Amino acid sequence: FCKWLEGSGIQIAAPKNKKKVNGTLNEVTVSFTGYRSVLQEGIIEAAGGEVVPFGSRTQVLLYDPNGKASSKVDKAEEKGIKVMVWKQFVEVYN
Repeated sequence: FCKWLEGSGIQIAAPKNKKKVNGTLNEVTVSFTGYRSVLQEGIIEAAGGEVVPFGSRTQVLLYDPNGKASSKVDKAEEKGIKVMVWKQFVEVYN
């Protein structure tokens, strides 16, 4: 579904009023580095996760191996934060 949705051109905007949603990503905080995807943010939040700036609350750091280089990947790995690409994230948290 995610692959189809990304290819469809449909834009999903993150909700402006962030209500707590019960889902498979409850209590999971996710940060992005090297790229940003409104579609992926919407999917995360719709499943109960929260997109946060990279920092002490980050539990998962998503990156694009073809995107802009970032030292956040190394910092996250040093702190024991899960670092993965979108495909891995979907496999682990789906």
